[in-house]
Amino acid sequence: MHVNALTADYLLLLRSGSTLTIVPLFRNIFEHVLAMMWLREAGTDGVTAIDGYTWDQQVKLYDGAKANGWPAAQNAESPARPAHVPEKDDQSPEAKRFRTLKGEFANLKNLVDAHENDRFAVSDHYEVYRLLSSYSHASAHTAAAYVRQAADGELTFNAPNSRSGAADILWLPVCLIQAGTTLSSTIEGSPLEAVIEQAITELGIPRDQLMIKRTPKGDTPQT
Repeated sequence: MHVNALTADYLLLLRSGSTLTIVPLFRNIFEHVLAMMWLREAGTDGVTAIDGYTWDQQVKLYDGAKANGWPAAQNAESPARPAHVPEKDDQSPEAKRFRTLKGEFANLKNLVDAHENDRFAVSDHYEVYRLLSSYSHASAHTAAAYVRQAADGELTFNAPNSRSGAADILWLPVCLIQAGTTLSSTIEGSPLEAVIEQAITELGIPRDQLMIKRTPKGDTPQT
């Protein structure tokens, strides 16, 4: 649902003429779809890993707020560890798998490196994410969209390109097919199958070339 909502916002802004400023939305769609496919492969252990990662972030937020004197934090207790999340000194096989999965979810590079695809290197996904990130954070890339420097050093200001690139338009359906396939596979009867199959046929990319497979390559960094 969140991917659908993000896509609706992206298309609305795209059709109104926005380009550069909606790259962060596209990056968000891209990241969420990869996380969905990861969770499909990781299963219920992945849910526990997400809960553990979320708890880590809540504790860091609490500690930071308390250290900075926020009144709400002064009168509250540190978030409690969820009962199903292993303790930090737990060395059981289950706890080790938990830490591996949490390390993947916490870092998109780790998540991507834990998968492969018959059609293209899934590691390529991270380079796409890196490129999108360069237009999402404060960078020379965002500045260059508005400023040009002539050979004599003079700066001129200009509006960003009003046309969207072909890659943006073509990759969005891929993200939606990946998200739809992931969601449909978790529902009895796979109710989205027919519309997904139609979209795949029209796009011309076989299904097995769209979905990533979990194949850890060595030890994933743990957190």
